[in-house]
Formats: sequence, structure tokens, C-alpha cells
Amino acid sequence: MSGDYTPEVGVPADDPFAQEFTDEVQAALLRLPEELRESLLLVVVGELTHQEAADLLGVPLGTVLSRVSRARTRLREYLLACAGR
Repeated sequence: MSGDYTPEVGVPADDPFAQEFTDEVQAALLRLPEELRESLLLVVVGELTHQEAADLLGVPLGTVLSRVSRARTRLREYLLACAGR
């Protein structure tokens, strides 16, 4: 064996806690009313601006701003409650 040899050590590619967190977030999203969930996902996941989401949904900008704010608050509350268990 040469002194330059570095053995490869297998490391699991998946973070065992990543799926747990994802499951909690998905459960929290499913608890949201559809209009809140839809607005939040368009802005956060879909990376639309609030105005683009409003145009797509056919609602005023203020409605999307309110929905996204309420959705974030409810998600935070639910996830904090889950973490406290």
C-alpha cells in the first residue's frame, strides 16, 4: 500500500432527520386551508412574486399578502407545537 492511499468510507446519503422534518412540514401544510396553502406555495416554492401570485389566482395583491402571512404564522405555530412534544 502506498502512503497516498485514502480509504473511502461509506456515508449514508440521506439525513435521517431530513425526512422527519419534511413529514412535519407536509403535515402542517395539509392542515392549512386550501387558499392559504396555495398562496404560500406559489410564493415560497413556486418563487412567484406576491403580485404574480395575485394575478394567477385572480385576487387582489393585499389578499395574497394576507394569506401568505397567515399561512406562515399557522405553520410556525404548528411546527412549534410539534417540536414541543
